Amino acid sequence: MDSLSKIRSVFRENGCTELYAKILAENDNAKNQIYFGPNFKALSVLPILSVTKGKGKKSLFGLLDFYWLEGQNCLLGANGAKLIFYPQYPEVRFSGFLRGTDISYSRLLAEDTRVHGRVLFLGVAGSRVIGLVVSAGARVAKEVAKVAESSDDVLVDIGVLSDSNSAKNKLFKSLKEVSKSGWLKSCRRSNDKILPCKGVNCGGYTLEALLGISNNGKSEPDFMGWELKSVQAKSFEKMPVGRITLFTPEPDGGIYVVKGVNQFVQSYGYPDKNGKPNRMNFSSPHYFGKINKNTGLKIEIQGFSKGKITDTNGGVCLVGKRGEIAAKWNFSGLMEHWNKKHNKVCFVPSQKKASNNCDQFRYSDMVYLGEGSDFVRFLSALEIGAVYYDPGIHVVNGVPKRRSQFRVDFKKLSCLYDRFGSESLI
Repeated sequence: MDSLSKIRSVFRENGCTELYAKILAENDNAKNQIYFGPNFKALSVLPILSVTKGKGKKSLFGLLDFYWLEGQNCLLGANGAKLIFYPQYPEVRFSGFLRGTDISYSRLLAEDTRVHGRVLFLGVAGSRVIGLVVSAGARVAKEVAKVAESSDDVLVDIGVLSDSNSAKNKLFKSLKEVSKSGWLKSCRRSNDKILPCKGVNCGGYTLEALLGISNNGKSEPDFMGWELKSVQAKSFEKMPVGRITLFTPEPDGGIYVVKGVNQFVQSYGYPDKNGKPNRMNFSSPHYFGKINKNTGLKIEIQGFSKGKITDTNGGVCLVGKRGEIAAKWNFSGLMEHWNKKHNKVCFVPSQKKASNNCDQFRYSDMVYLGEGSDFVRFLSALEIGAVYYDPGIHVVNGVPKRRSQFRVDFKKLSCLYDRFGSESLI
């Protein structure tokens, strides 16, 4: 594996859809841990199985399903591999990557190894991460160094495909074919079968079905590392103005959890305003620092100040007038939900033609790309009111329906990404 094209080929053969490279510093080794950057980007790029809190309030651990590539097709698991976020610096480091395995090139990462210019490759295959290290003098290390010259990221995205045949180009080619097809019947894909679709989410399901994606609810991105989101638009000539649902995590603390959803809605909800009997609602947008007139609650972020996490035990909270925590989303749980599907997103404007038999959708040849997000960006956007909590929770005859969602207006999406803008498919 003496060339970048060969490296890409081997990772592709092992099921990887994304490939990153890190040029190792002199002190990047098993003792000092490997530095992955001064922010949460590594946590968005690499799929994390779970997030747990370290001792006190000093760190968060992101467990990885990690394997070393030995030869071309042999994978050796490292059962202690994890990402560690230290908010006091802040920085992310890679740790435990040699535990439980014995790879032939482990000397390149040994505790006493201090060599600048080695290269760590990290491939993403679904929920797996596959690693490979090459020496500083290898030809491929010099190739990566040239690619890294044009990138500011610690983990350089080099892709499993060449630039001319990249995942982005493949995505654009597929979306262009969909756009050219005009009005299309509403549908969804399930286990390679195309089925009719009825419901509010059919614009997205139809787009995914036409690109060969099943609506299976997996936490990984839809298309070779890219997440797809259909956005309703009145006109394809203007930027959409609707709301985007970012994710729908359930609270993991507060009265909502301790006393249950029914008691929560009884305490903070209100009778249905359309007169539906035996129904209590808990809905309407909740913003940071502002009391919602319907519920009496406001959003606060505990353990977050001046753009930094100061306490890993903190989280996003719904707080009542007496200071009680009505609901809480701990940082660790939110990170698991936010992690993978927000780093590279393609927003596709769509229009709907209603019909009694089958609705139809068409899709624009102009899309919007958001690239380079992290969890701190989400918290910062929540703090300035760009992101808000917009629940749709109700209880009817004692039976609860849960729907906790964080949303953002389309025109404010740019605050969540390093790069955001429109691109033509033509």
